[in-house]
Amino acid sequence: MPPKRKPARIIPISPRRIRPTLTSPPPTKNKSGRPPKGAHSISKAPQPKRSKIGAKRNPLFKAKRILDENKTDYLIDWDGVDPKTKKPWVPTWHPKSCANRALAAEWKESKAGQEWAAQGIVHEDEHHYKIAWEDNPKTGEVYQDTWEPKAFASEAMVKEWEQRNIEMGASSLANEPATSDDDSLASDDDVDAELDEEHESDEDALQQQIAQEIQTSPSRSNQNSP
Repeated sequence: MPPKRKPARIIPISPRRIRPTLTSPPPTKNKSGRPPKGAHSISKAPQPKRSKIGAKRNPLFKAKRILDENKTDYLIDWDGVDPKTKKPWVPTWHPKSCANRALAAEWKESKAGQEWAAQGIVHEDEHHYKIAWEDNPKTGEVYQDTWEPKAFASEAMVKEWEQRNIEMGASSLANEPATSDDDSLASDDDVDAELDEEHESDEDALQQQIAQEIQTSPSRSNQNSP
């Protein structure tokens, strides 16, 4: 009989040393919901919450009314005050599609509404005219001057206002050299008066000197002597 061979010693391999391959199945969870012993649980780090102190919110601007329009945009007057400059917000142009429907309807009604009799424009700024109104012919009520958008003013009124400004500027320029001529004439008169006074004083001094010389002359002393 052949000799008996000793069986080869089987060394157990730890499951941690087995490298996963493409064919190896993914680790499964137990029915209890716990991961298997060999699988390492990956914990997600909690995300920090955003602090509400430093968060900035976009301010909501409230539109007051529409001042003017072109083919695509409205000139909108905003309500409130700029916190940096402490002044009212400057009107800005915005697309008609973004405008408030109520303000757009109010704008259209105001353009097609009743026209009041205006005397003319008395002042202006960047976006408005200050208009003087005529009194009510029926009741005699006196209307105060009001600031209105420039789009409300008629072309004839605007032309009259611009022509008046040109005439006022020309008259102010014409008056400046006239005042300078008057000043020069007044200064010339003062100089002449001073020269006349000096001439008269010189004549008086000369007459006094002649009188003294006549009194002290020897011929006059001989005539007076006995």
